[in-house]
Amino acid sequence: MSPVAATAPPASRPNPGLLFRARGKLQGLRYLGALMRLTVNWQTIWKYRRQKEQLPPLRLRNGLVLHHGPYDSPLLLLDEAFIKRWYDIEARPPAHAVMLDIGANIGSVSLFWSAQSPTLRIDGYEPNPAAYETLRRNVSSNRLQSRMRTFPEAVGREAGILHLWVDIPTDLSTGYLDHSPQEGGRRIPVPVVSLDEAWRRLNHDPIWLLKIDTEGAEVDILEGASQELLGAVQHAIVETHDNIYPGAFTRCRTILEHAGLTCWARMHPWDEAIIYATRKMGPYARRGLARESAGKDIFGYIKEGDELVEEPFIRLIAEEQLIAYRYEGFWACMDTFKDRQLFDAMNARGETA
Repeated sequence: MSPVAATAPPASRPNPGLLFRARGKLQGLRYLGALMRLTVNWQTIWKYRRQKEQLPPLRLRNGLVLHHGPYDSPLLLLDEAFIKRWYDIEARPPAHAVMLDIGANIGSVSLFWSAQSPTLRIDGYEPNPAAYETLRRNVSSNRLQSRMRTFPEAVGREAGILHLWVDIPTDLSTGYLDHSPQEGGRRIPVPVVSLDEAWRRLNHDPIWLLKIDTEGAEVDILEGASQELLGAVQHAIVETHDNIYPGAFTRCRTILEHAGLTCWARMHPWDEAIIYATRKMGPYARRGLARESAGKDIFGYIKEGDELVEEPFIRLIAEEQLIAYRYEGFWACMDTFKDRQLFDAMNARGETA
């Protein structure tokens, strides 16, 4: 009888589909936790979301309410403004500061900042008629009429007319594409004003925060602005869309840096980015920054729910507390047990020195 060679059973491999579903469920649970922490009516929101029905207004625990319409993306806006806090620059507005919200949509970012200071004055510009009506409703429902003005206009390089895509999700509404961003869109003419005209309506007061999210118009807005206006900006948050306007990120960052602002950015994988810019000195320059940062370790910059490489790093950069240097030694990414085996073998051969 001939001997039979013994063979080890093949090593089991994780099921990619199972891992993907497990990751999705984990992300869903994390989002549900954030929803529970932020909203009063989270149970109804979650129920309607699972049933893919029109969501109710989002009622936040801080007293704010976010109304929305059939073309809006309320959970996306809640996620960006209140959960991930992509529009939080950490500085807090002084008394009677001024904010310009260009591309206000339904007002989620303006609502976020209105809760940071009871005296912050906000001018919001939104050309999409459906989003604008909801913006007005949110201003009224949150009793912000005395300190927030709204304008149904686009902002651009100069006064004129923009042909805007509507009847699509309002966060995709743009006038800078020849085709509709989503099926079913139609174009309508909307009035355009320059950023300097928006500043004139503020009596040329210093702008504590300039926020721009205009789906491709950001280059025209900033390149059309006067140096006097840019010099009056203390902080800026500018979303750039290279997928709509190629080169937008570089051009916008260059303009802001030439105006004397220090910039850093959050990059997105779909050719979009958010530029954060701040001026260390100016009408609203923060005082006592060194005193605030003294004795503060890394844990002082991490808040509950933060990802280490996102929000805390943005806070560190804003206070110039993060330093990077080039590492010249061996480096590689290890994600799996197979990677570890490979690196152990390389180390044994002296290839990782």
